[in-house]
Amino acid sequence: MNDIPIVKNAKEVFILRGVMGSGKSYTAGRILKKYPNAVICSSDSFFVNADGEYEYQPGKFGQSHNACRNDFINAIEDGFKKIVIDNTNKQIWEYDLYVNLAKMFGYRFHIINCNPAPIGEKETLRTMFERQVHDVPIDVFLRFWWSFEDDPREVAADTVAWLQ
Repeated sequence: MNDIPIVKNAKEVFILRGVMGSGKSYTAGRILKKYPNAVICSSDSFFVNADGEYEYQPGKFGQSHNACRNDFINAIEDGFKKIVIDNTNKQIWEYDLYVNLAKMFGYRFHIINCNPAPIGEKETLRTMFERQVHDVPIDVFLRFWWSFEDDPREVAADTVAWLQ
């Protein structure tokens, strides 16, 4: 296991990565179970209406990520010790700001890749595509998958014992 040690009082940022349907929200929930006072920052939150239903608006993609960054900064300012970033984060530049701010404000950071280990690429992709809840078209889903950049700093979610 490539474990992340449990440190109750440490200031930590958990940056989740993965395509739609990879289990990012599940992993965020597992972190919240371990750290009930953690806060989750997600661009998806921007699209949740007053009834708690997800309503994606393609023209507001940039605004949703700005709102997530603002939520993250507010969580730091409010003194949250555990902060989870729950976005696809397919390219390193998409989450570098979170890494840099974490360092600047004295947080340890963990980059957690939620994409499953390749069991058989076709089966893995089909499972994730069918599991995703955002009704993303297959061509967009595959574009996300093929543009996913490796990060040597990350750990695989399925190798972190307390996330299982």
